[in-house]
Amino acid sequence: MSEDSNSTPASQLNPMEQALIDFFMQVAQFLGLPKSVGQIFGLLYASEPALSLDDISERLQISRGSASTGLTYLRRFDAVRTTFVLGDRREFYQVETDTSRIAQSFLADQVDPDIQAWGERLRFGREMLKLAGPLAVANPEFADSRLALLERWHGDITGAVKLMHEHFRKPREAGSGQ
Repeated sequence: MSEDSNSTPASQLNPMEQALIDFFMQVAQFLGLPKSVGQIFGLLYASEPALSLDDISERLQISRGSASTGLTYLRRFDAVRTTFVLGDRREFYQVETDTSRIAQSFLADQVDPDIQAWGERLRFGREMLKLAGPLAVANPEFADSRLALLERWHGDITGAVKLMHEHFRKPREAGSGQ
């Protein structure tokens, strides 16, 4: 870490920083992301000055590799942005506070492809059942009813994700806290 940095070691994180790091680590784990992603986001969220990769690694006491990987995830979801400090060649990171932007990126990157793949698998299963009928399964009516149920679930989830996309596209009212 640079001599002139405002950062302190992880053992000296203040209670707010510790609480935010813990909170966002739990959110990351809920979303199926590595816990380091949540830790990094929490640290950046709690930090007024932008932090470098080395600052993040030292403050969280994680390897530079984990910090770099976590930042890659966060950049992919538009959850952090880079900034530069005059006279310093390193990249510095700040948290993105526009939750709509983060949510849209996360949905597009993590959720939409899985839902699309699920639909393709269901269509493939439906075609296999249609083509092979009794050769594919012992009870085609039962298989058809299970595929129909999965298709309804897929439709419900697709609709819910579409509503999430629409919600996060809406402009926020001024002063709503994003």
